[in-house]
Amino acid sequence: MSSDSNKDPPTQQQATAKYVLRGALLQGLPARKVFGSLLKTTYLITAVIDGKEEWNFEDIGTTGNVIAWYEEQEFEKLPSSRLRVTLYRRHHVKGVEEVATVVKSLSEWWQATEATFLEPIKKSPSAIQINLFLMQDGKAAPAWGTNDPLLHEACKLAGVTLEGMRKVPGLATANQVTGRGDGATKAAKDIWSAWKPVLKSLGWLVATMDVLPEVSPYAKTAWTVISVVYKVLDAQQKKDDKIEELANAMQAVFEHLRKAETLWKEIQEQPGRHTQFEKELCALANHTIKCACFIVTYAGDKSFTGRVFKNLLSDVNGKTDEQKKQFDQLMQAFRDGALLRIELGVSKTNAKMNDRELNETIGQIRYQDDAGYRSDKCCLDGTRTALLDRIHEWAGARDAEPIFVLMGAARTGKSTIAHTIARQFLADKKLGAMFCFADRKRGPESLFRNVARELCVWRPSYKTPLAKSIVDDANICGITDLSMQFKRFIVDPMKELGDTGAVFIVIDALDESGSPNDRSQVLSMICDAPKKMKDLPISCRFLITCRDEPDIRKAFHGAFGVSVKRMPMLKEDPDILAYIKHRLFSVGSCLHGLREADPMALAKNSEGVFLWASLASGFIMSEDPPGVSAFDRYLYILSTTDTGLDGLYYKVLSFVYPQHGGQNSRDHGQDANVGPRLGWNIARSTAEPLKDFRTIMGFVFTAQGEVSIRSLRTLNKGLLSLEQPVDIGLFLRSFAPLLSGVDQDDEPVAPLHTSFAEFLREHSRSRDFYIGSASAHHENLTIASLALLTGCLHFNMGDLGTSYRLNRYWHSGGILTAEVEEDVLYACRHWGYHLSKCSDDLENEHEAADLLRDLFMEKFLFWLDGASIAGIVSDVASCINAALQRLRKLDDSVYNAALDSLRFIRVFAEPIRLSAAHIYISALTWAPVTSDIGKLYRKKYESTAQIVSGIPSEWPVVNRTIHGHQSSVYSVAFSPDGKRLASGSRDKTIRLWDAETGAALGEPLVGHGDCVNSVNFSLDGKRVASGSDDQTIRVWDVKTGAAIGGSLTGHDDSVISVAFSPDGKRIASGSRDKTIRMWDVEMGAAIGVPLAGHGGWVNSVAFSPDGKRIASGSGDRTIRVWDVETGAAIGEPLEGHDSLVWSVAFSPDGKRIASGSGDRTIRMWDVEMGAAIGEPLAGHDDRVWSVAFSLDGKRVASGSEDDTIRIWDAETGAAIGEPLAGHNGSVLSVAFSPDGKRIASGSRDKTIRLWDVETGAALGEPLGGHNPLFGSVTFSPDGKRIASGCVDHTIRMWDAETGAAIGEPLRGHDKTVDSVTFSPDGKRVASGSSDKTIRIWDVEMGAAIGVPLAGHGGWVNSVAFSPDGKRVASGSWDKTIRMWDVETGAVIGAPLAGHKGSVNSVTFSPDGKRVASGSGDRTIRMWDAETGAAIGEPLGGHDVSVNSITFSQTTSR
Repeated sequence: MSSDSNKDPPTQQQATAKYVLRGALLQGLPARKVFGSLLKTTYLITAVIDGKEEWNFEDIGTTGNVIAWYEEQEFEKLPSSRLRVTLYRRHHVKGVEEVATVVKSLSEWWQATEATFLEPIKKSPSAIQINLFLMQDGKAAPAWGTNDPLLHEACKLAGVTLEGMRKVPGLATANQVTGRGDGATKAAKDIWSAWKPVLKSLGWLVATMDVLPEVSPYAKTAWTVISVVYKVLDAQQKKDDKIEELANAMQAVFEHLRKAETLWKEIQEQPGRHTQFEKELCALANHTIKCACFIVTYAGDKSFTGRVFKNLLSDVNGKTDEQKKQFDQLMQAFRDGALLRIELGVSKTNAKMNDRELNETIGQIRYQDDAGYRSDKCCLDGTRTALLDRIHEWAGARDAEPIFVLMGAARTGKSTIAHTIARQFLADKKLGAMFCFADRKRGPESLFRNVARELCVWRPSYKTPLAKSIVDDANICGITDLSMQFKRFIVDPMKELGDTGAVFIVIDALDESGSPNDRSQVLSMICDAPKKMKDLPISCRFLITCRDEPDIRKAFHGAFGVSVKRMPMLKEDPDILAYIKHRLFSVGSCLHGLREADPMALAKNSEGVFLWASLASGFIMSEDPPGVSAFDRYLYILSTTDTGLDGLYYKVLSFVYPQHGGQNSRDHGQDANVGPRLGWNIARSTAEPLKDFRTIMGFVFTAQGEVSIRSLRTLNKGLLSLEQPVDIGLFLRSFAPLLSGVDQDDEPVAPLHTSFAEFLREHSRSRDFYIGSASAHHENLTIASLALLTGCLHFNMGDLGTSYRLNRYWHSGGILTAEVEEDVLYACRHWGYHLSKCSDDLENEHEAADLLRDLFMEKFLFWLDGASIAGIVSDVASCINAALQRLRKLDDSVYNAALDSLRFIRVFAEPIRLSAAHIYISALTWAPVTSDIGKLYRKKYESTAQIVSGIPSEWPVVNRTIHGHQSSVYSVAFSPDGKRLASGSRDKTIRLWDAETGAALGEPLVGHGDCVNSVNFSLDGKRVASGSDDQTIRVWDVKTGAAIGGSLTGHDDSVISVAFSPDGKRIASGSRDKTIRMWDVEMGAAIGVPLAGHGGWVNSVAFSPDGKRIASGSGDRTIRVWDVETGAAIGEPLEGHDSLVWSVAFSPDGKRIASGSGDRTIRMWDVEMGAAIGEPLAGHDDRVWSVAFSLDGKRVASGSEDDTIRIWDAETGAAIGEPLAGHNGSVLSVAFSPDGKRIASGSRDKTIRLWDVETGAALGEPLGGHNPLFGSVTFSPDGKRIASGCVDHTIRMWDAETGAAIGEPLRGHDKTVDSVTFSPDGKRVASGSSDKTIRIWDVEMGAAIGVPLAGHGGWVNSVAFSPDGKRVASGSWDKTIRMWDVETGAVIGAPLAGHKGSVNSVTFSPDGKRVASGSGDRTIRMWDAETGAAIGEPLGGHDVSVNSITFSQTTSR
């Protein structure tokens, strides 16, 4: 064995050199004898220079015999310094075992051209070899090209030859080759650009040819060998022009072949049909293999280094030219092939399209039906003549402004004007297009698409230039970017037209195109149109109608080329008169022929408002209630001095309630004479006839969700509390002129116009008919709902015959004898919503508090009982959640009970959902000792099972663990309302879950062909977007689970992250191809070009809350911010992380960005300044995969490779509470619920977990055990308990007699617990961990005592109590033993140093005077426990590490 003592003596001439140790490659590791192919062996190596400086390379597990480390250490030493490398193997039971070692001078390591054999510790043959990768003074080793671990592994994996073609490596092997070595030698950009297209084309060829058994092996081999070519060139970091020419020639052939799409489809569907062509493909693949092998041989020459690369070119130029020539010949052969030539010819676009082709091309532009001109919406003949003449005058003037805006109040007839003008333009053959925004579903993105399509209808000559503008760009047909639409659909085609005269485009109801934010761009585009179109050969004019909204008025005020005309508001509008005549007095109408009826009188009362004329006409024509003639109704409308809309509303209501409606009216006498019999009947039947009116109308305008006449009849039983029996249908139909949905029992009832609801809620306007404020009705419904629940809830709500059956049994054959009534269900689900909408000062506060106390402290389990039977358990949780803020102000005891009830539901949601009976016999039984619900209700059900021991003391921090995926969960997202979760998994599926119960909603969403890396909800919660390793994005309908449209394709590599814009119209995606793309959700098409700028994978994308910016985090260690509209990068990249950025998130106010990185930190950034805020947030022990802001912006959650979630104060950067531990694998995704009270996490352990943010200090789940790998076990002194430490970072206590777990896992360590021991009295446990700390635990309480004992510089492998229990000894990987005071936690004295290897075991002698230690240096040492001095010489004799020692009870041995 080599020895460190054989050092070269330093000389005067020797100087230090700067070294960089970049990694190591180990080969020839021994195979496992048992389960060798299944279980990983964990290895680690140490490097020691001159016996002083030491570095530990991280653990790596393998099932094979080769391992490569990629870690970097810099140091400055003499070339003669001795560097010892030692290999260790880690056992979960035995600890760490030294395997082999070797020592050389640095100069020897640097100059080595071959691998070095390690000398085994055991005296047995060893084949283990090592390559160290050193740089000296910035120079690579002379044989760098052959000892790079990346190259070594690539060549080994892809070492294929032309022989043995039946055993060609499959695509899995090829993918393994190209996927290796991230973070090792980086590819030069020029080499990558030359070879990436070749790899891509060959990958396509492999997939296409897989059906041809004669071609497929050659294609796969070609792809694999070309992969190696890239790796070889990558390792050399050089570019050769001749090699690049050869790559381009290969690529030209492949691209030429790819164009024959129809031919490939034929070949795949009917393999063997085109035999000659298939033979030519074999020749192509075979020549590719030969060419690639030539490059491998050429590049693999040991002389092929940076020093001599250019000198070799002359030797290979001829061969390279020869290879290129053969590819050129193959290219020509394919060109000459008739079959391919025909196919390529057909695929080209003809210079001149026929009409069918034009229609097909233009038909790709999506068209919004029923948004154009309608003849039935025109003005009555002879009306609006003055205004129509003014518009015709504008249209005929050659020098008039290009845009005419008709602006006016609602219901003043603007739309009828627009359709009338369109009719005239159509007759004059001047109409280009008409688009109406009257339906809110017609957004701005549909405007120019419809205009372009309609221009082709009314102007056929427009077809050819429009088709020419879009034929070469399929994506443009679905783009939503208005500026691009306007250019490609309108401006560019019009440039191609000659002077064909004026064309008019009519846009109606522009104000209804969306919110001011939605319509801002379309307003901008319209205002800019005159400037952009002034030089066109065709004169294009726009007629626009809209309301007088502030943003529209501001946009058009003073705009170039815009003329604004306001609708006339006349007291005696002749057009309203014409409208009334048409509806009421024309032939066949209800007042036709009655001389006593004067339409002018009605027109005067309208005050120029068309809505008044419409409602009044509807009232006169109505037949509800029967028995009153149209003429009587006409007289009734005219019998008031209160004109305008308010006067009309008051008169219609007075018609039903004449005695009350006229009390404050000067027309009371006449009202009473013409009032209907229905009103009199209601008035006589109750002392307060208007009370029922207020109750019913208040409920219609206040209820949660839509209500119909049918549902109102049911709810009337328990919630409305009417004074008398009322036929709801008959009652509401009495107000048919003012309400919609009253003609059918199942239609939602709503006011015809919002002004009616506003009228009823303002006392000064509605007077006797004032129904009260919205908050008052919410309070009434809250009290009514709670009172109904108090009276109706009882044990066994479903009247189940036995607890042995699940709910589905009782529902399945109609066996259920008692169903929960609809009014009770409404109360169960919605009282919390109504309470949240009440004013701060409840009128009936004491009554509400009493009812709430009764619900939570007496009837809560019955409430769940009914919800379980009805299948609305998650709605109960949502109801409580909605009410929490008001409950806090109302009553502390109720609030605390509500909080506890929410945890009760979330933890036991599954048994509650499945069986109402198990609320009492399972959930209540296992509620924690400290649970308010448990304490309140357990005593009421003493006959149920009682848990003697093992019942948890606290609620778990994990509310729910959701199982269902078959592999790692890469992404989780809450729906905006917090009721659903979406998850994406490596198992290629997306799943939807009930966020309260954890129940799966429907089947998995299947469609991706590879891992699903990211999921995200749209803001309305109706859609989910997903991004996958199959390089696509998909959009899913949340309600049906169906995919919406096809896959969004365009990325050249895996899609790692997706995000919806706040308006739900766009999706941003980040990819391994280093770009961000934006997509139009409605059209399913890419928007613009990819956003390029990152130098690494784009791992995360996020929209700002206003939708104007995108943040992206990348493998190039930076964050970038992008302008959504222009696609331009904003400012410089945000730099500060020391490793890959895996996740980014905007704060809710859009002013900050949080980022998580492989450097184990989270950073906060100021968006406007482009600068880091404060210091990095440090606390995780491994890379941070995911970050998320809470909705209030006050907290940040992070998920890490260390299996934990952490919560941080977003303002101070301080960690909040302890890490949330419970996952048994990396936490890959975290998301806050909208209310900020829960966190969802997705993990490599295949589960989703829900965490209670408020109780984050609670430990683990109530049931369960360890990960199966134990680090240490020990008995208590009385033998009744066992303590175990485990790789899942926990200690558990077990009943030694029954094997049952006792209490919760003890959590606090951040890594594997390697050693546990009991104190002599059995009351405490000490634990040592790979996190370098010792912890002391109270056995009875199950809690940590004090803070971790920190001081060791390596893993703590062993701990032992002194016989008196006052001290703890610990042995560590840092080769020392330390002594600790148990009471104070302070270290006692200096470390006991002397071992040359890790200290694997320590123990006290029975009298406590000595400590014995066993070490990886194969010796045992004795120490004086008081002084810390070594006693005697080390005890030698072992051939391997000493992993365990103990004293005999006599202390002599």
